[in-house]
Amino acid sequence: MHQATAPVFTDRALVSRQAILQGYTRLLVNRFKDSTSSALALRESFSCLQDTKHNPWIELLSNSLGESILWRLIPAKLRKMQSDHYATTLDKIQRRMSSQVM
Repeated sequence: MHQATAPVFTDRALVSRQAILQGYTRLLVNRFKDSTSSALALRESFSCLQDTKHNPWIELLSNSLGESILWRLIPAKLRKMQSDHYATTLDKIQRRMSSQVM
């Protein structure tokens, strides 16, 4: 994944997209300003920016967002197949657990 995304984050690539990045950064900051306390419900700093250390909770959140984005890149037909497989497996497990014979 790193190899596939690395070219997007070179200095040249970032400079060429500076206006776009600044626009989204302004939008993000404005959303934080406009939001109520629900956006920052924990009211607690993770000190990631100050300490330049990863917080496990933030890392977990980032990973789950990445998986969500990757999930959308999978063709709909494959997502449907995976969903059907999961539903069938879950149904079989539930029937097995509800049966008297273990």
